[in-house]
Amino acid sequence: MLRGNIFLGAHFVLSGFRLCLHSRLRRFILVPLFINTVIFGVIIGCLVVYCKEYYLIINKWFPRWILGILGFVIWSLFSLIVGFMTSLIFTLATNLIAAPFYGLLAERTTRYLANTTQSELILNCKTSPLALLVPQILLRELKKIAYFTPLLLLNVFILIFPITFAFSPFSWALTLAWINAIQYVDYAADNQHASLWLMVQKLKQEPLTVIGFGGTVGLLMTLPGANLIVPAAAVVGGTQLWHRLNQMHLESTFNPM
Repeated sequence: MLRGNIFLGAHFVLSGFRLCLHSRLRRFILVPLFINTVIFGVIIGCLVVYCKEYYLIINKWFPRWILGILGFVIWSLFSLIVGFMTSLIFTLATNLIAAPFYGLLAERTTRYLANTTQSELILNCKTSPLALLVPQILLRELKKIAYFTPLLLLNVFILIFPITFAFSPFSWALTLAWINAIQYVDYAADNQHASLWLMVQKLKQEPLTVIGFGGTVGLLMTLPGANLIVPAAAVVGGTQLWHRLNQMHLESTFNPM
């Protein structure tokens, strides 16, 4: 039986928006915000150039009579896939470049949560200077990309076969929700020296909450303008989700029944 709550996952994202504007965290989102703005501009420019080519390809794939009957369905699926892919490219690019700053934001969020909840979450949290953390954080990003690659290739196979094409938007949605959750929860997990494998295992404890969190992030990523601040809010919300998973683990350890 799947555990968790989709709406609770969405709540962590919305809470992240509120908390990242707190006076103690606000200054840590300025550099990522600038990076996101530049990358988003580049992606939009590429979409303008290449979408016209994809439009011509689709018109070659399907006869006119099929486009006349099923045109709305085909273009809706195409739009969803473009939205998912744009969200994925934007997420991977911004997180790879801005990863050190997101790690710092997660560390400051962890300290804020520890102070406000009287929690021991702060134990074993990284305190090294940012410059010393950059190589380790970038290596962690590469490990996540290696983990994501088989999932993405599976979705590509689903996409290219006509029999499974209709299921590809749903497959992409679930996959990207899972990827988003791993991406933004991992900053807090890495700060506490939790391995990628351990972090993934903890996320599996509440799959519905995780899907709700990652899915909400993915949906907001498709909104022009809003997606510039979404990654920072997701880092803060993901840190809160990681805090919850740790608390649940501690409770289950002391109360096994």
